[in-house]
Amino acid sequence: MCGMSNRPPRQPMKLYLVFLLGFLASVATVGGLIWLLAAYETKDLNPFFHSPRMSQDKWFEIIRNAVTMGAALGVGVTLFFSYRRQQTAEETQRIGIQAQLTAAKAQQTAAEALELANKQHGLDQDRRKDSVTAELRSRYVQTAEQLGSEHLAIKLAGIYSLAALADDWAEIGNHDERQVCIDLLSAYFRYAHYFDDSARAEVMATLTEVILSRLKHDTSVRKHWGGANIDLSDPQGFPSVDGLVLRDRGTLTLRRPSGAGKPLYFGDVVLDGGILDLQDVTSTGAFTLFHAALNRGQLRVSLAPGPGDNGFPVVAAFNRVILSGATLVVNANQHKVTFDYCTFKSGNLFVSSGRESVTFRNCVFEGNVFGYAGRMGAARPVSTGTLIVENCRFEEGVEVLESYEIDPATWQATETYTVDQNGTVHRWRADLVPDSQG
Repeated sequence: MCGMSNRPPRQPMKLYLVFLLGFLASVATVGGLIWLLAAYETKDLNPFFHSPRMSQDKWFEIIRNAVTMGAALGVGVTLFFSYRRQQTAEETQRIGIQAQLTAAKAQQTAAEALELANKQHGLDQDRRKDSVTAELRSRYVQTAEQLGSEHLAIKLAGIYSLAALADDWAEIGNHDERQVCIDLLSAYFRYAHYFDDSARAEVMATLTEVILSRLKHDTSVRKHWGGANIDLSDPQGFPSVDGLVLRDRGTLTLRRPSGAGKPLYFGDVVLDGGILDLQDVTSTGAFTLFHAALNRGQLRVSLAPGPGDNGFPVVAAFNRVILSGATLVVNANQHKVTFDYCTFKSGNLFVSSGRESVTFRNCVFEGNVFGYAGRMGAARPVSTGTLIVENCRFEEGVEVLESYEIDPATWQATETYTVDQNGTVHRWRADLVPDSQG
């Protein structure tokens, strides 16, 4: 590079050469001083051959004075170089301190510039957020007007627009505004049965597809609503649900009106928090929960009282349900309840069927899930007229359910069960009511 020397860096002098050169310099200095003092004494530039020769004492005095002067000169030179070295060190230190101060000021300036840039970025973000918020709120007003239109096509467009608006609110992290959109959709769902017959079916089908599709999983085009609060009370002909996922603190409330007799089916349900509240879900039909993982939160099932279509109680069936941390409360209101191939690991279970039967078939009890009953003031975790336990396995330390029937005359339960060597409880039924004919 131009202006730069290509010479190799100078190597430091070896220590023995330093001592040798210092010794020679000292000898030369003392010798020069001896010659100078002798020349001064003899007034001759060649004092060593001056005649008459100086006495031995005079030479000793000259040598002594020369050595003293050489030592003084050495001390002075040493002091001079020490002083210069001290000055150099102080200057170096001063330059270092100045460089540190300069670097600190530069760092402070850079930090102030970064802070200013961050503030500017924050202001830009706030402006964009305000702009987006204003746009979304404007869309909400337009969408609400669409829902109130007399034309079916505009109503359906409003439903899709409102659902997309809720997803856009979630995209920017404003879940309160998303909940406002969901509340409006839920209210529209409950209000839809007042529409005339030609519009009701289309509106209900669209609302059902829009809401249920967002109660499954996130996709690239929609957000999951399983953490929101959704109230679908009093819907007309609510369909079966497959693939429902609730998490966080979300709540889904479903209540069927009196007389809605279609069977209701829930399949592949995952409960990871929140509340799934199924109230009066059937009156003349049946309810089935198939293949569910109840990990956290609560599942509350309440059947509407009253007989089925044929005058007999309906059945609330739970098949291949895994209870592992959630709370499951079933209030059958004089209807039958069955649990088939279910696994109870942890959590809380309480079942009440009045005088009707509760049946556990081929179930596994790995943990004690019956502690909830005592907190509800119930005498037994399963409150029923007939408890049937067939081919169930109870792990060691788990409370064993015992089959029984209530004697209507005495309201006392009589145990009617057997346990084999593997700990499996088998049902054994007997007529506990005395034959009046004897």
